[in-house]
Amino acid sequence: MTTEKKEGKRRRMSGSALQLMLALASLLLGSLLTFVTELDVRTLCYVFCIVLVAAGVAAIAYFFLSGAYRRLDDYNFALGVMLMILGCCGFARIEGMEGSFLAYMGFLVLALGIVALQNTVQLRVVGSALWPVGLLFTAVILFGGITILLDIRAVWDKVQYWILIVSGVLGLAGLIMTAIVLHRTAREAASPAGVLVEPAVSDTEALEPGKGPELSLSDDDPRS
Repeated sequence: MTTEKKEGKRRRMSGSALQLMLALASLLLGSLLTFVTELDVRTLCYVFCIVLVAAGVAAIAYFFLSGAYRRLDDYNFALGVMLMILGCCGFARIEGMEGSFLAYMGFLVLALGIVALQNTVQLRVVGSALWPVGLLFTAVILFGGITILLDIRAVWDKVQYWILIVSGVLGLAGLIMTAIVLHRTAREAASPAGVLVEPAVSDTEALEPGKGPELSLSDDDPRS
């Protein structure tokens, strides 16, 4: 595998990992807030800050252990430092985070919707018939994010939590669908189309009358 292919594969894996983390975070957060009644928002804020610090440490460790420091376009170290600073600041302002928790949920769903929108564009560009399904998933996720940010509680107070769950499920479904379609498209593009291979003629068939290559005598041949 060439260096360019490795770099392309690494970037695709990074994008897929981002959408996977956003979808799982949305699904897990919505499930905890809906079904675990003893869980309060402050506890989730502490857990969120811990996850930020842990993700920062992991990004910095990956930067050095994987040899990413040799690549100019790799910013895992900067990302790790930023995540650690945000996590530490969150511990210091935990009350402020608790008051703005609804906005954080809305931004999470919006980020997931924007990533899902790219999947829809990819499906449309490669000519997949499933792109309207991806567009429907994206529209539902984006609408849910806007609903959370505007604090629209049309039915009951836990509607935002169910929006998180539905958005997470649709995000995962869209990711799986896009991955299957793009993988199939890449395989079709790699295989040569329309190339006909003539079957080889065996020695037995060549000796049988009426089979094998035919010899024609031209007019200039003295044997004709």
